[in-house]
Amino acid sequence: MKQPKFFYYAFVCAILSIMTNLDHAFGTDQNAESVKSTLQRIGKFEVKQLVSPGFELLPLERKLFAMEIAKVIEAGHDIAWIQANESSLAIREVMHGLWKHREKFESLDRAALAEYLFLLHANHGNYDHRKNKKFVPEGLTLDRALNLSRVADAQNSANGVSSKLEEQMLALEREIFAADYRPAFHADGKGQDIVADSAANFYGPGITKAEIQGLPPEIGGHFLSYPVRGKSGNIELLEHRIGGRFDEYLRLVEHHLKNALQWALPEERPVIEAYRVALRSGDPQDLAKADGLWALYKPRDIDFQFNFIEVYSDPLNSRGEWEGFMILLNQEPAEVARVEKMRRHAAAFEAEMPVDEEFKKQGDFTPPKAEGAYLLYSGGANGERPFAGVNLPNTTINQKIHEQFGSKSYTADNVMADLGEAPKEFSPEQMNVFYAPEYHELLKTVNTKLERTLQVAAHEIWGHGSGRSREGVRDTDLRDYYSALEEGRAEIASLYHMLGTLIRDTDILPQSWSDQQLRDFQTATILIFFTAHLRTYERLAPDAEAIRQAHQWGRQAMMNRLIAEGALEVDSDPALPAPWIRKIDLEKARQALGGLWKQIQRAKSTGDFELAAKLFDTEGGYQEPHRKLRERIAKAIKDLNLPTEKAYLNPGFEAVRDSSGKVTDVKLVYEAPGDHAMERFVDRQVRRATTLREALNCNNLVVE
Repeated sequence: MKQPKFFYYAFVCAILSIMTNLDHAFGTDQNAESVKSTLQRIGKFEVKQLVSPGFELLPLERKLFAMEIAKVIEAGHDIAWIQANESSLAIREVMHGLWKHREKFESLDRAALAEYLFLLHANHGNYDHRKNKKFVPEGLTLDRALNLSRVADAQNSANGVSSKLEEQMLALEREIFAADYRPAFHADGKGQDIVADSAANFYGPGITKAEIQGLPPEIGGHFLSYPVRGKSGNIELLEHRIGGRFDEYLRLVEHHLKNALQWALPEERPVIEAYRVALRSGDPQDLAKADGLWALYKPRDIDFQFNFIEVYSDPLNSRGEWEGFMILLNQEPAEVARVEKMRRHAAAFEAEMPVDEEFKKQGDFTPPKAEGAYLLYSGGANGERPFAGVNLPNTTINQKIHEQFGSKSYTADNVMADLGEAPKEFSPEQMNVFYAPEYHELLKTVNTKLERTLQVAAHEIWGHGSGRSREGVRDTDLRDYYSALEEGRAEIASLYHMLGTLIRDTDILPQSWSDQQLRDFQTATILIFFTAHLRTYERLAPDAEAIRQAHQWGRQAMMNRLIAEGALEVDSDPALPAPWIRKIDLEKARQALGGLWKQIQRAKSTGDFELAAKLFDTEGGYQEPHRKLRERIAKAIKDLNLPTEKAYLNPGFEAVRDSSGKVTDVKLVYEAPGDHAMERFVDRQVRRATTLREALNCNNLVVE
């Protein structure tokens, strides 16, 4: 059978639709050097944008390629909404329907609607994945929402448009307004079924954890599928492919990938073609082949990923969540040289791992390609709350690729730090609240930017890039503990190696440093790392009984182990403005981390589910003393009026044309800081969703 193809008018319709969004729906054109990341603070909310200096230096062909890849990312964006919860898109659409008539509403209703929409888009749905909890509108009751719906329906009718927003709002009543209806993104498994009772939409209605785990691994753990109950009662798989689940989105993704080929470099074309094959087949092995080519491909300036990538949102850590991002390499000489040293000496750090010899990589191996970068565009699961660092490929289907060919890691410098602004976390106001006075002078003298970037790079290169598993062991053997175990393993590796002397002996940290300088840097590393972890308690629900976000769960296990072994002390004196880390014993800390790493590595390398469960259910516990710490931390953050909710906007792409209509340049377009940033954020998201829907409606494919 021949491959699907577009009618010409469908090509034009889809292209114009997406290009309209990227070209014209954005704010002020500014030079990246003068742009600020933060647009506006509004109470607990902070509206930000991705700023990427250096894009203007790219040749035209690369700018056009970047614009087309942005369209690829846009085309699949809503897939992550669907995977977040089966009602997410319906909730978004009814709220968008109200937003279009906000001028008819009272100011308090407008503000409440803007806040709820901000949260919806920041989380691509009505569940905060970090808090693992559903959120409901504040200041907008069902009665008020129904009244607004009636106003909007009447206005639509007066304009000759038929709408049923009131009817739709009533149908979604429990999903939107009932906090106790499906309250958790991931059910806790204590009296609940972690699959059937989770809001995350990776399994069809009524499917249970036991049913999935009773299937053969190639079915139960099928990376690109959605299990549903068939007419016979048996479980069937809807594959994520063109012609299968997400068909309309994946056809549009494939179309823009095909368009991108005209601007792609020769070494990029095989990667793109391999992903096109995977989009058609829905075969995890085809996706693994594409990921392998991507891992081996060495970008010159721009890199990109899109597809079903991470497994963190699946309660069983088996099925991929849609994600898309594009990065612009940051060629800062000092950072590039440091990362190359880290990669060049990776074998020496592998040999120093405190784990059983059989679980270490032997001989020559390819460590992750880790680089500093600017996150240029973000969509899907990465979306409006983008990563600060990423290491890919890292899922079960890529396990052999990772071990044989390595992976690629990027640190998003424009997410880790606010461009155009002074760092806030070490301001006197915050230091006085979150750090004991005896450490203030240390934090003023230590290079905190170096500490941060080095720790993230170590996490990716010496953490995710380390170790090997026994033949036949699959990451899915660890089921719902895998993600926390892998992220915890990488975090342990980064701190363990940063507490050693090899990092100075290899000149990754200056060989000229004295022992005292090294110890000061190491002390600051532990201090900053675990203070930051304590501050993440604020993200948890006040009544949370457990931590389930993978990175946070791993760090919790580390902190509990260090405290238990006397390497770390948290001073929780109520007279203090917040809990302070007081005692740090570097030698005991490294020993404790090494012991935990040895156990975690054994669990990963042997697929020992019982050991993983024991480690994280005990070491990673979050109990009453922790909840009391959370109360103190949340109060301190509130008293300082620090933002607790952040969301980012992508830049716009503006094609500059000459008098004949020929494109002569492509510019990134940024929003200007100022008032009404939240409303501008919501406006942008409404246009984004509307434009994608128009493109999907235009995208008529015919199979010959």
